[in-house]
Amino acid sequence: MNNKVVQYLETILIFLAIFSIWPSIFRIDNIWFKVIMYVFLIIMIIIFFKRIKRIRTHMSKYSNFKKKKARHLKKSD
Repeated sequence: MNNKVVQYLETILIFLAIFSIWPSIFRIDNIWFKVIMYVFLIIMIIIFFKRIKRIRTHMSKYSNFKKKKARHLKKSD
């Protein structure tokens, strides 16, 4: 899938996870609401690690770009 589509899907899942907390805030005790909350907790953990990986990838690409640019500037001196 396209990277933008994945990011939008992750954002939608984050909002759904936030909405899944509301029954607990209003003290509605139901086993299904708790199951949904735990499912979204697992999804949020997966999204968290995927975003950390994505950030590290972009940071390493950026640092490699800066190193190449610095080498290029040294050669032109």
